[in-house]
Order: sequence, then C-alpha cells, then structure tokens
Amino acid sequence: MTKYEFLNDLKASLIGNVSGQIINENMQYYDEYISGEVRKGKTERETLDELGDPRLIARTIIDTQGDNSAKSTYADESWEEEGSGFFNGSRAAEKARNSARNAKERVRKGMSEETARKIRLYVTIALVLILIVLIVGFIVTAVGAMLYIFWPVLLVLVLVHLMTRNNRYR
Repeated sequence: MTKYEFLNDLKASLIGNVSGQIINENMQYYDEYISGEVRKGKTERETLDELGDPRLIARTIIDTQGDNSAKSTYADESWEEEGSGFFNGSRAAEKARNSARNAKERVRKGMSEETARKIRLYVTIALVLILIVLIVGFIVTAVGAMLYIFWPVLLVLVLVHLMTRNNRYR
C-alpha cells in the first residue's frame, strides 16, 4: 500500500460518518505524519505498517468524534491527488493538527488504561498461582521432612501396636 492508497482508504472510510472538517483534519494529520516519518529515514512502507489498517483508524476516529449525525458533504477539492496540502491557511492547518493529536491522545490514553488494567489482572492471577504453589510445596516438604525424621519412631510405634493388638485377642 502506498501513502496515497492509505489516505484514500482513510478518506473513504470517514466519508458519511464524520464532518468534512474532521476528514480534512485527519487527512492533513496523516499526510504530514507519513511525510515526517519518511524525512526521518523510515520507509513509507515501514510507516504505513506501523500505522496499520486505515479502516481501523477511521473506526477509531468515528468512535472518538461521536459525530454520526453530521453526514459529510466532503468535496474532493480539498484533496489533491498528487499534492500534499489540504488547507490554504497555516492557522487552519495548525488547528487541524492539534485536533487530530487531541483525538489520538484520548484514544491512546483509553488504550493505556485498558492495557494497564489487563496487566494488573494478569499479574494478580500469576501472584496468586505462585502463592498457591509455594504453600502446597511447603506443606509437602514439611510432611516429607517430618516423615524422614520421625520414621524410626513411627515404625517402632506401629510395631508395638501390632504386637500388643495380637496379645489382646489371645
């Protein structure tokens, strides 16, 4: 997948689900993000692989915006097939970047809390299992040690008992 295909898939997934402004903001953000990563030395392919499926990103944007009532009348004049710009003014571009970043941060924070909750659950389960294994191991070891130390005494007691039992019934 190329950057152009990624952006087109993202746009197609957003149209009709969020406002044209949200579409523009996110198209601008991802266009600049991909270009920036390529300038840093990553390949376009690596950057797109890290981002993942544009339809999943669109679903996340739609879910975080909660703007299903605003059916988009997004016009293609904002998207230049070979170009790189979506806005004419620098203030509008900055506002779009900030809005997209804020949405992404809200999503990241939610995923981080969910991940932390799962990790705490797994660590608790692991600690309980380790505690159970330690307790059972201690009990088995203690019983084994007692039997090892006291087996001669127990043997004598059992033999005495057997000998006295036989004498009672004579």
